[in-house]
Amino acid sequence: ASATQTTGGSTATMEASQRARLQAANYRYAAQEWRDLARDSQVVIGLSTPGALTDAARAWLVTVASPPQMLDVRVETLSAARVLAAAAVALGGLLALAAVLWRLL
Repeated sequence: ASATQTTGGSTATMEASQRARLQAANYRYAAQEWRDLARDSQVVIGLSTPGALTDAARAWLVTVASPPQMLDVRVETLSAARVLAAAAVALGGLLALAAVLWRLL
């Protein structure tokens, strides 16, 4: 009975050891897959400003090897109110010039 217990205990220990080695190999494989995925991955970040007179957009490609960077978008568009004000001033100036020229006739 003592020999059977020793053999059974030895078999259980060997089986547990083999399971632990297989699990460690699986973990190493999964870790390598994640490292490869992280190394080969890239992210495209896009910012845009729809609804303005002109659509402005910018995109950044970021990888693991990319240095840290500030993502900055600066957009300068014409203000509709300023364009209308400039057109009104120009029309007023044109009418004033026409009035002066009419008076000189």
